[in-house]
Amino acid sequence: MSVGGLSWMRIRAVARRHRYVMQRSPHRLFDISVWPLVDVLLFGSIGVFVSQGRGAGSPAFGYLLGGIVLWHVVYQSQIAVSTGFLEETWSRNLLNLMVTPLKEVEYVAGVALFGLVKLVIGVGLVALLALAAFSFDITSLGLGLIPIASILLIVGWVIALFVVGVVLRFGSGAEALAWGVLFVVMPLSGVFYPVEAL
Repeated sequence: MSVGGLSWMRIRAVARRHRYVMQRSPHRLFDISVWPLVDVLLFGSIGVFVSQGRGAGSPAFGYLLGGIVLWHVVYQSQIAVSTGFLEETWSRNLLNLMVTPLKEVEYVAGVALFGLVKLVIGVGLVALLALAAFSFDITSLGLGLIPIASILLIVGWVIALFVVGVVLRFGSGAEALAWGVLFVVMPLSGVFYPVEAL
């Protein structure tokens, strides 16, 4: 089936290929499960500590946990697309992809599709741990959560495409940006505090 010149079958094939890579290498689940859980425990504990110290610190708890849950939307979407491309370079599969009828948009859509699955798992784990450990329910934000999460998803994809472009331009030495660029964006994005505080 083809929509707008894009082949749904090729998009699914790219997503399936990345699913197979994940199945063969379960240690790749580390980015989806372990780091997010550590983040929730760390920032949740800091939030509890700050809230106990002062009565005025209680909004900090919500900012920290809400920020880390929503930040993982950006993190998971960016890491999925960036490492999806890097996987092709690490396995020396990029040339194989270039000689197929696969379009660049189809490739990105396939990686993003599989990334959405990883995102749902990762953010779901973060939200469940925040609820179980700290009684913080991210869904209490209501329907406003949908456009916020959508914008954060797009931001993650844009950052990932920037990283892919830098890796294509400067080579494998720029691979560290796949993980490091988010640490530059995080303090400037108002994840844990209002942007006015900058």
